[in-house]
Amino acid sequence: MLGMPKNLSFKNLNLRKKLMFSLMLTSIITLIIVCSSFIIYELITFRGSIVRELTVLSNIIGSNSTASIVFNDPESANETLSALKIEQDIEFVFIYDINGDIFAQYIREGLNKPDNIQIPKDNATLFKDGNLILFHPILLNSEKIGTIYLKSDLGRFYNRLKLYSVIVAFIIIASLIITYLVSSKLQATISSPILHLADTADRVSKENDYNVRAIKTSEDETGFLIDRFNEMLYQIQKRDSALHDIQKNLENRILDRTKQLQESNVELKTEVDIRQKAEYELKSSLHDKDILLKEIHHRVKNNLQVICSLLSLQSDNIKDENTLNKFEECKNRIMSMALVHKLLYQEGNFQSLDFNNYIKTLTQYLYNSFELAPEDIKCNLYVDQLSDVNISIDTAIPCGLILNELISNSLKHAFPSHSFFTANAANKHKEITIKLYKENNDQLSLIFEDNGIGLPKDFDFTKSDSLGLQLIVGLVQQIKGTIKQLEHNGTAYKTSFKVN
Repeated sequence: MLGMPKNLSFKNLNLRKKLMFSLMLTSIITLIIVCSSFIIYELITFRGSIVRELTVLSNIIGSNSTASIVFNDPESANETLSALKIEQDIEFVFIYDINGDIFAQYIREGLNKPDNIQIPKDNATLFKDGNLILFHPILLNSEKIGTIYLKSDLGRFYNRLKLYSVIVAFIIIASLIITYLVSSKLQATISSPILHLADTADRVSKENDYNVRAIKTSEDETGFLIDRFNEMLYQIQKRDSALHDIQKNLENRILDRTKQLQESNVELKTEVDIRQKAEYELKSSLHDKDILLKEIHHRVKNNLQVICSLLSLQSDNIKDENTLNKFEECKNRIMSMALVHKLLYQEGNFQSLDFNNYIKTLTQYLYNSFELAPEDIKCNLYVDQLSDVNISIDTAIPCGLILNELISNSLKHAFPSHSFFTANAANKHKEITIKLYKENNDQLSLIFEDNGIGLPKDFDFTKSDSLGLQLIVGLVQQIKGTIKQLEHNGTAYKTSFKVN
């Protein structure tokens, strides 16, 4: 209900009050509807009777005033109207002649004459500002000779309305008292079993005593509810007993299991200590192995560099250009292998090689070897992110040798107009391209291209007498890969091989 505190709202009332309130509210609504219908009917009927009474009064006045109007005798007409003093509801009566002028009039004492009265052509009845206004024609031989204007207050109407309101209020108050007395007795037949059921449920909830049962007093829906409630208590009691047995059994099992876990914990702790000791020994062993591998790579790299240095010293005494080139090729091949060990030593990862860094370092070394600057012959390098690919040393060294041969051949033979010992600005558009990418889960592809003069038509590189090309074919077979020549404006090879 509006304005009622939340804790006092209808839904929070107890069952007795809800039942009594519902019965009383139903009775009030019914009484209001019936009394309102009766009052409306009576008021409509009463208004109609007032209109009829005034219409009859207008007919009488008109009949009595006909002769006065015909003989133009206003005094006689005024005398006729003066008899209306006994009618306390009549405020004004005006008799108008055929021209619309006032012929005779009656004004109740204490009232002023109304202004601007508009006379309709036909009969009219108006309820306006708490008054009834009636226009009625005066006829003589069915001809209109004048009009009566009659205004009456509705005092009787409003007095009757007040009387009816008092009667209705008395009836409602009396009905409320009677309904309250009757409902206070009858509601007990409904509320008592339900309240008893609620008290039983409260007792069960507070005491956890499922032996309690509600008492059935009737065979209606309330009795059915009590039967179901008692049945529910029985099922809960049965389950509670079973649950108690299960709980007791579970406690015994927990005690046994706890004892077993304690014993297992002792064994596990002993095993953990043993494994931790073994892990420590294994880590120490792995650390020693890493140090050993790092030292091996470092020494192999140093030994290969020593060999390159010896070859360089030896080549200083060689005058034959062909022999000198052979020495340079051998030195470059050895350096390509030495780079692998150097990068493995520097990166500290002995399982796989960062091939992107390796290709950049090898290319820079070969450019320096041929005394070329990067702007002489542009080198384009495209290497995918291969963090999830393991390129082992067994694969890295052959791949490095293959790249060494391809780059060296391109720098020596692809651009014959270029002098490898002097920079030439005209060669700034000459370029080589190296691409390394993963073709599927376990296969890499290495593509080498240059835009030089290319190879002779129908040239089969697999049957060439060139040591460099023979070495390339042999190394591809060593890593169980494939190599093929691609159609290109220059020279292009694609090498594919599997990785772990």
